[in-house]
Amino acid sequence: MLFRRRKPLDIRDRVLGWLWPKTGFRRAFSYLKQRLIRLPGSDYSLAIGFTCGVVVSFTPFVGFHFLLAGLLAWLLRGNVLVSAVATLVGNPWTFPLFWLASLRTGRRILYHFGLTGGKPPAEVQEIWLQPLALMVPWAVGSIALMVLVGVPLFGLSYVIVSAWRRAWRQRQSLRQSQRRAAARQAEPKTTDEEGLDNG
Repeated sequence: MLFRRRKPLDIRDRVLGWLWPKTGFRRAFSYLKQRLIRLPGSDYSLAIGFTCGVVVSFTPFVGFHFLLAGLLAWLLRGNVLVSAVATLVGNPWTFPLFWLASLRTGRRILYHFGLTGGKPPAEVQEIWLQPLALMVPWAVGSIALMVLVGVPLFGLSYVIVSAWRRAWRQRQSLRQSQRRAAARQAEPKTTDEEGLDNG
C-alpha cells in the first residue's frame, strides 16, 4: 500500500503517539489549522462543525462521539468532517476535566429541581450496580454544558476561522500577483518593444 510504514507501529507506540504527538502539539495544531482553512464550505459551517466536535466530549458516550458530532453538525448545517476531527479535543488529557464538570453540573441542576438522580456510588464497583446514579446527572450536565460552552465557543471559532481564511486568501492573492508579475517579466520582448528600447 502507498505511504505505508516499512515497520508498522506497535500498540504501545500508537497509544503514546495519541497521548503525545511525535512532532509535538504545536506542529500538529499548525497542520490541522492549514487543513481547516483549505476545506470547502462557509466560515459558519466550519465553525459550527468544530463546535459540535468539541462539545460532544462532555457527554459520557465515548464510543459514539464521532457519530454524535456528525449528527449534530448535520442538523446545524455544519461541516461533518470538521466535527469528526474536532472530537480529538476530547482525549485522555481533557476527558477527566470535561466529565467531572458535566457530573457536577448535572447534580446541581437535578438538586435545584428537587431531583437527585440517586445517591452517587461510594466506590467504583458500585457503578455497575447503580449506573443511573452516575449516568443521569452526567447526561443532564453534559447537555447543559454543550449549550453553555457551545454558544461562546461557536462565536470565538467563527471569528478565528474567518480571520484565518481571510488572511490565507490575501496571501494566496498576493502570491498569484507576484507570479503574474514574474511571468510578465520573463516573457520575451516583441520587436516593437525592442525598437523602442534601442531608440
